[in-house]
Amino acid sequence: MKSIIKFKDLKIEIKRKRIKNLYLKIKNTTGDIFVHAPIWMKEEKIVQFIHKKENWIRGKLDKIEDKTIIEKVNLDSLDYLYVFGDKLEINIKYVDKNPLYLKRRGDILTLYIKSDTSQNRQREIIRTWYRENLMKEIGVLIDKWEKIMNIQIKEFRTKSMKTRWGTCNISKRRIWINLELVKIPKEYLEYVVVHEMTHIFESGHGVEFQKLMDIYYPNWRVKDLELNRYIIEK
Repeated sequence: MKSIIKFKDLKIEIKRKRIKNLYLKIKNTTGDIFVHAPIWMKEEKIVQFIHKKENWIRGKLDKIEDKTIIEKVNLDSLDYLYVFGDKLEINIKYVDKNPLYLKRRGDILTLYIKSDTSQNRQREIIRTWYRENLMKEIGVLIDKWEKIMNIQIKEFRTKSMKTRWGTCNISKRRIWINLELVKIPKEYLEYVVVHEMTHIFESGHGVEFQKLMDIYYPNWRVKDLELNRYIIEK
């Protein structure tokens, strides 16, 4: 059972569950505030709890303004997924036969699974869907920038990386792109693709590399700064 409480300028979602105590949670990526409350508890008690936690809430929100954490997929409370910066509601539909898959229609994602589908299998379905969508966008961008930069990329792949957004194997002309980029706005994916393609000309990040980036992607410094405000949840 869900409801919304407005406390001053804060909008707080109340989730009532069969629990004994109140729990407060703030999503690190969005700043959304949630209170898990016992089914029987009166709203007045919940508001009192929020009032006591107000300073902590506002301190947490101030920190989130400076950093955005790219969340892992939480299958225990799978309400939404981020796709290129869009927050999409996710519905689960149970089916009797294969294939199991994820499909997008507008702002709704539907996960088609069997009632006994394991969490590992659900995670695999979501990851596969993420990878397919990211690979498609990377292909479009590489095709665009190969023409602009007059180079050819022989291969591109994706994988999860905790400390890098992308890498480039110059001799094989292969680039790797961090799978987590599928969750944030496309503009940052384009910046990373151009960055890695530029390494075909210059391996390091010195003056020559920066000069090339100034030519191909003049606002790259801004995008680099913005991108590095995102933190991948570990």
